[in-house]
Amino acid sequence: MQLSTALRAVECHLALSPMPTLNASLFECASGLRCVDAALGKGLLQIVMVIATLERPSWLLVGRVPEADKWARHLHCPDRVDAWTCMHGRVEPAEVARGCSAEQAASGRAAAAANRTLVALVVMRNLLLRGARLSPLLEPGAAPPPPPPPPPTSALRARGGPQQSSNVSVAVRGGDACDVVEHVPLSPRYFQGTWDPVIRTSWSRQRRHCAHADVYVEVLRARLPSLLPSGAALDTILLATDDHDAAARLPAALAAATTPFGARIDAPPRVWVRPFDRMQLAHGRLVGPRARTMRQWVEHRRGLNADVATSVLEDLRLLARGAALVASLCSSLATLAWNLIVAARGEEVPFASVDGCLPHLEVLPRHRGTTNDERERRGLPTYTAEVHRGGPEWRGVRSSWYPRYVGDTAVPVSARR
Repeated sequence: MQLSTALRAVECHLALSPMPTLNASLFECASGLRCVDAALGKGLLQIVMVIATLERPSWLLVGRVPEADKWARHLHCPDRVDAWTCMHGRVEPAEVARGCSAEQAASGRAAAAANRTLVALVVMRNLLLRGARLSPLLEPGAAPPPPPPPPPTSALRARGGPQQSSNVSVAVRGGDACDVVEHVPLSPRYFQGTWDPVIRTSWSRQRRHCAHADVYVEVLRARLPSLLPSGAALDTILLATDDHDAAARLPAALAAATTPFGARIDAPPRVWVRPFDRMQLAHGRLVGPRARTMRQWVEHRRGLNADVATSVLEDLRLLARGAALVASLCSSLATLAWNLIVAARGEEVPFASVDGCLPHLEVLPRHRGTTNDERERRGLPTYTAEVHRGGPEWRGVRSSWYPRYVGDTAVPVSARR
């Protein structure tokens, strides 16, 4: 069964089944840490992973009042709208179920029981891509579907026929893990350096590593032929970054590095990047009174404005429009972005990482030693270590208590074992 067909079947199964409304505040990512209070990328990814393990998965969530929410309180939410709906919108199951047949639902029930990754992808796209967000600071409506391949240009025809063009998403979001900036690709065993959970808020003692923006340019240049469909040319680069310098420099650098693969004669690929205030997302580069604050994790900082939340939510939708991804895939946000692309397109898409991690939600045995799973014994907060263990097909087997849902609306699959 093709992935797009399997996802639609699982979607029909879920939409036609009784679907509970889950309380977003009852997802716990660690002891004393609600997922809605975690960094947005990590919190959203782990909420999705927990939902996929529930006996009755749901993409219907409700949050606190926006004024009490770490992120929604900055988003000018309308009156009488909860924080989750303000940030992500809501998609009714009846709307999704249109056109579903009983045969599709039966097929989806079997597929969901066999592979919980399919459930996670279906929940993910309905939670984060299809809802009409209600904050006036976010683009209205559902995310537009991935664009169809642009028609062949004269440059493509000159290369021997009606070839297609494509686009690539590039996520250069170091977040707050940039204590040490490396100018070479990172090993997954070296990623985040000597992060120690015992001293997790001793900011000056942390030594987490990230890749310099120039590394992304070189990785894209070297890997671009394998990221494009056979015979395709590069039309657009979708750049998401939280780094002020990268936003200023990378559009020209990425375009210049990929011009030989461009879809237009004597013109580089287009580069899209969102404008917003990135200075408050800087990490570990300031001196003076704000130096300590800028070494803290973003979710621990005070005085943030709406750009912190909107940049993540809008960049996720921007990245989801790509046909391939270049990113630091040891990052929860980048992992979430790749899976959103897969969920939106209904097919596995190519990727290139500036570190050694893989974005798959399941742990693939043939890749052991290169995935986040191998870092569990060091105490690192990775989604694979905290959510599940085993299989090329994820069946919801948990390796720890967190993350988890502590409400009584649905029962985790693993609780019955």
